Amino acid sequence: MSHRSITSLLYLSLTFTLPITPLNAAETSAPDTTLSTLIVSANTSWLILSSLGVALASLGLILIRSGLMRLKNAIHPFFEQSIVIAAAILGYWTLGWGVMFSDGTPWTGTSGLWFLLGTDNSPALLIERGGNANYAPANPHNPTPYDGVYDAAATIPAPLFLKFLFHALLAAFSAQIIFAPLSERLRYPAAGLFAFLYATLIYPTVGHWVWGGGLLMLDPPEAGFTSFWGNFRDAAGASLLHLLPTVCALPALIIVGARIGHYTDRSPYLIPQHNLPLFSLGIALTIIGLTAIGLGKATHILAPEIIALAGLNSALSISAATLSASLLSSFWIGKPSLRYTLLGALGGAITISAPLTYVAPHAAFFVGLISGLITILSIWFWQRLKIDDPTYTLSTHGSNSLLSLLLTGLFFQSDIARKTIAADTGLPPSLQLLQQFKGLLLILIFGLTAATILWLILKSTLTLRVPVESEHQGLDQADLGEDPYPEFTRSSRH
Repeated sequence: MSHRSITSLLYLSLTFTLPITPLNAAETSAPDTTLSTLIVSANTSWLILSSLGVALASLGLILIRSGLMRLKNAIHPFFEQSIVIAAAILGYWTLGWGVMFSDGTPWTGTSGLWFLLGTDNSPALLIERGGNANYAPANPHNPTPYDGVYDAAATIPAPLFLKFLFHALLAAFSAQIIFAPLSERLRYPAAGLFAFLYATLIYPTVGHWVWGGGLLMLDPPEAGFTSFWGNFRDAAGASLLHLLPTVCALPALIIVGARIGHYTDRSPYLIPQHNLPLFSLGIALTIIGLTAIGLGKATHILAPEIIALAGLNSALSISAATLSASLLSSFWIGKPSLRYTLLGALGGAITISAPLTYVAPHAAFFVGLISGLITILSIWFWQRLKIDDPTYTLSTHGSNSLLSLLLTGLFFQSDIARKTIAADTGLPPSLQLLQQFKGLLLILIFGLTAATILWLILKSTLTLRVPVESEHQGLDQADLGEDPYPEFTRSSRH
């Protein structure tokens, strides 16, 4: 092996074993540009893998939705979700990124808003402005301080365009969730338009509060209206990726209504799904993707202890939720249910997202245990309210994201959060729980208000629901003229 190869291997070893203790600006060692470049390359690779994880989760959502549809609507989710993903990414590029991450007020970004055109010198870190050394551990050898208008995104040493791609995929993933409960009856042009506006305005506004250095993320000032908020923590997106889209789906569920024939006078008619193995594969991909999202959003490559904690917490929560959901569903319906067991597993992956790097492993176990029970009870709850949700989105993403944010406060540990960059609030669990509750209440109010206004505007300008004839025929034929299983005759469809 050549001398150059040995040197490269040594540098890579150092990259993964550098100490993670926080550094003050005065204590930072002299810059080493070679090590800095290696660290940037490692974080870039880490973020690329995390972005692929988001893509896997998006594919998983489509497979879940397709598997739970009737045969006559099996391929329509692939088409509609392709439109939704494309519209959301374009909306986030147009304005969403700027609203979410640019410098501005506690309520919204105001600089470099359009088309990612603000000044930025990533992968430099925000380590010298105002003497702030919180982010120095992500690259102790960074020779250049950050100089740009996207301060909140200058926490991980990676190129701007890659950070944008990761978050654009997250925005698209969040937008996908909105339309799953509306399956088999919402017109796809309305879905595409809402997805664009959601990723342009609604999602990035809440994103600015939670991840963009805004209202909920800040240390509260001593006085003024904004002093009521702040110190809200969400490691991997329970509020943005799960709670907000389900809240935005609720007004549409009421406006559009249930599928034809789903509800009788006394109880819901269980409309059969066409492919539970496809649904099962979708659950698996979504769980893998959500785990990757958590590792990418809540950690960086020089934090091996936090990476390990995030992975272990995810595994414990998912495992506990799987078993508790299976046991409760067995008691409820008299026999084990594949559908409810896997929905419980997905709920466990969602519920651990907010407290992912703020709680101990034993707490993650209890998070999952509670999550599995809540998932099954929530399915019963929404059915009693006669809300037609064929993909169980309100139960898995909605109820579990609320639970996730509250359990973050209940199990929050400062000694663990302190190991995650700039995450410790210094609050005891009771006060942290209060801040979590205030934050999710603000998100609920804003999301419901903004989504209701937007859906009513779309209703007045577009037809939201497909024609009755199309619903009976199936959207695969009515919208696309396609047949997912051409070897089957029309008479074999449900």
